[in-house]
Amino acid sequence: MRNFQIPDKYRSLVISEIKTERKKNDPKGKDYSPSILNFGKIRFHIARHFGFCFGVENAIEIAYKAINENSGKRIFLLSEMIHW
Repeated sequence: MRNFQIPDKYRSLVISEIKTERKKNDPKGKDYSPSILNFGKIRFHIARHFGFCFGVENAIEIAYKAINENSGKRIFLLSEMIHW
């Protein structure tokens, strides 16, 4: 699978750590139960699968590449990059 060069501001260190741990413990992705962060009175249930799809990650990478290759020029997007 391709890895994208997405700026860190689009990534969460906490979520990245959870995903890394899940991949290590369940490499085939067969366990669909959520990860639970337990802080006593507050618990967070983190879905097994979520995040940017391949197309959105690709679009973000292309946008930043266009910015870097066209320094000082105006850049326009023709449609939304992130979708529901």
